[in-house]
Amino acid sequence: MATVRLSKETRSSITRKIRDIGHCAESEVAPTKVALGDAVYKAIGQAIEDEAWGEYAHLKNQMPAKWCDTNNDVRVIVQAPADDSGGLSEITAVELKYELPPEGSMLFPPHWRHNHRRTILKRAKLSAECLAWWDSVVAGQRKGAEIKENYYKTAGEVDKILNSKTTLNAAVKDYPALRTFLSEELKDRLDQKVRRAPKAEASKAPEIDNNILTATAAAHSINRST
Repeated sequence: MATVRLSKETRSSITRKIRDIGHCAESEVAPTKVALGDAVYKAIGQAIEDEAWGEYAHLKNQMPAKWCDTNNDVRVIVQAPADDSGGLSEITAVELKYELPPEGSMLFPPHWRHNHRRTILKRAKLSAECLAWWDSVVAGQRKGAEIKENYYKTAGEVDKILNSKTTLNAAVKDYPALRTFLSEELKDRLDQKVRRAPKAEASKAPEIDNNILTATAAAHSINRST
């Protein structure tokens, strides 16, 4: 096994990869876009239009279409209930992109696009179907936040390991689960055969949460195989 020195760049690349994996895992369970074809797509689109026109909804059919703003890059926020706790309000304030239909099929008040980059919808104005969909989005956001936090904690524990060693070989020997998060290039370098084996490194192991490292590595391996 070839000796792989732990340079600052190598340490950073390993912890950065773990955080990147966390972001990818988060995005798989936390939707960020309302897309064409979703069951609630039309209903949310109507709610956006209604919110844009407000009390002047009657002018929508009286005003020439050329005076109106047509499709914009709309981002949607559903207002959290007043009795939500601070943490829950923060989660429900997540901003989603609404994928607009073909140009001209939605009309907004004149100059609306210049003053509104996002639309805040009140829960009371949404249908039960829309609310069920939104609550599933919120649940996904919570789950995604938990997943990302777990990977970030793992990256912190790995950083402790790497800073206590001078070679990647010693780190992997003491913490085998670490190998799960290495790039293929680093694995190849570790597996490269040499005539003389590296001397064992004697160093004091840092105090880390080895359970979270092992559990996250196992979960990552299972996800990759499914």
